[in-house]
Parts: sequence; structure tokens; C-alpha cells
Amino acid sequence: MRLVLTRQYVSEHVAGGVITIGNREVCHTIEHHTAKMLPSGEYSVKILRQPSPFSRRMPCILRLEQGKVPLGVIQWGNGVHSLTDGSIIVGQRTCRDLVIHSRTFFARLYSRLAKCQRRHEPITLVIV
Repeated sequence: MRLVLTRQYVSEHVAGGVITIGNREVCHTIEHHTAKMLPSGEYSVKILRQPSPFSRRMPCILRLEQGKVPLGVIQWGNGVHSLTDGSIIVGQRTCRDLVIHSRTFFARLYSRLAKCQRRHEPITLVIV
């Protein structure tokens, strides 16, 4: 599966974009400002067990070659101020710096990612 995150704007505090799969819009995204967001490029996504604050399996963003240490996670949430480096919040954008229905959109995306991982299909995230 190939996820494409297209960043539509970058402001002082937030970067906003959209994730598409096969040219179909799946969800909107928000990320922390440029100092913390991942640079454009290709990454691998794997569902791995995460320690606090999630204590559950989460879609982790890894380097394609040395995919051992997560660079960030794809997660739910409303605002970017609690994000760790490289993490991405998914949901439905209502205004420039806020998404709603985040858990619903996360659950839909997680289901698709988990299905691919069970089939041993590679999951790639392309950030443009």
C-alpha cells in the first residue's frame, strides 16, 4: 500500500495536508511546525507496540532502509502541541490548525494498514 501525504500549507506552528491512497482522499493531517515534522521523502509504515502514552499497537513511521527506530507515529488527536517529533494526526479538517473526528478517521486508516500488514504487503508513506 502506498500512502501519499501532500502538505497543503505550512504555517508558523502547524503543517496541514491530506493523505491519499490511489488518488482517493482518505483523511486530512496536521503536524507540528517545521522543526519537528518529517522531511519530504519515502518512509516505511509498520504497526508496532508503542509504550506510553498509547500502550498499544500504533502505525509507526520508519526509515525505508534501517526500519528499526520509529521516527514518529500516525495517531489521533485534536491539536499539534502534544505531538512528538515526526508524528502525524489524522482527521477531518475544520479550520487551518484543527481536525475533528480524529479517532474515527484513525480507526478507518488503522484497519486498512493492519489488513496490509497481516498480508505481509509493504506499506510506504510518501511525503511531498
